[in-house]
Amino acid sequence: MRRFAIVLAMIMMTALSVSACGGENAAGNPQGSAAGEPMETSASVPEETNPENGLPLSKQPDATAPVLASIIVYAPEKDGSIKGQMEAAEELNGENVVALLVEKGTLAEGARFVSLEEKDSDETAAAGPGADSAASIKNGTVTLSGFAPGAGLGEDTAKQAVIDTFRENFELGAVELRLQ
Repeated sequence: MRRFAIVLAMIMMTALSVSACGGENAAGNPQGSAAGEPMETSASVPEETNPENGLPLSKQPDATAPVLASIIVYAPEKDGSIKGQMEAAEELNGENVVALLVEKGTLAEGARFVSLEEKDSDETAAAGPGADSAASIKNGTVTLSGFAPGAGLGEDTAKQAVIDTFRENFELGAVELRLQ
């Protein structure tokens, strides 16, 4: 009998606590709504999407924003190592690549891009799905004037960083660096 009384008391306490948290205010109305007003539901209407790109209309890209090219620049890190860093420029060309190499400290001020000559090599690479034939690998010759390594870099390290930067961005097999 004593157990029954304890269980009955626990049930009553639980019922009281649930009713106290039941979401009604002192007037007996559900919290958050005045008398006679419907309560808001948590279900929301899905936002309309743009059929061209599938994005919600509120998340459309800015049509007036400039389209930038991604350029990987091999530049010195604080620990002295050379690592590839992703940068952006209005256009992928030799002048912009050299300007970023100077800006990032791989080359000293005064380095200038002169030319990039690309020619087909005898090598081919496997083409991707749906391609009819293998892609021809191009080699390049980069000519710079005013070459000087950036602060704290050796000449060979700076040359290799320039070669790697041009090879990566212009998808070249081999790169020869010529200095004027």
